[in-house]
Amino acid sequence: VFHYATNCNSENSYILFNAETNQGADIGVCYNMTGFSDGYMIACSNRKVNSRVQIIDRDGNIFSPDIWTDGGKIGQYAENVFWGGKNFYNIDGSVAINLSEYDIVNAPYFENGTSYIEIQNNSGIIYYTEIDHQGNFLFDPIKRS
Repeated sequence: VFHYATNCNSENSYILFNAETNQGADIGVCYNMTGFSDGYMIACSNRKVNSRVQIIDRDGNIFSPDIWTDGGKIGQYAENVFWGGKNFYNIDGSVAINLSEYDIVNAPYFENGTSYIEIQNNSGIIYYTEIDHQGNFLFDPIKRS
């Protein structure tokens, strides 16, 4: 079982390494890695628009669902979901919470049943709120100061 990833060259190619067994697994080029949480690490294939999400488990297996992010905006896997640019997804890559109608500017994640999100309107003003696992706003968005 792998516990962390390390950069092995200047091309952002990573190796997962288990210090207890002295084993490694080359997971290739990854960007914006989240680190392991609940057995999974979320990464992107590049830093550009249309970056493909990669899900990496502790055994070094890589799953690349049909999820694409703008600029590699991803969030930590927590409470059975992760942020993939426009929505929260289940670990199988299916949409768990659809927030695609909003311009979310942070990389949210769940903690204790809620997720803090920042929403930018058409004028560039950023508001914040929290949501639950059903995508319900827990309070009306408040303008960030």
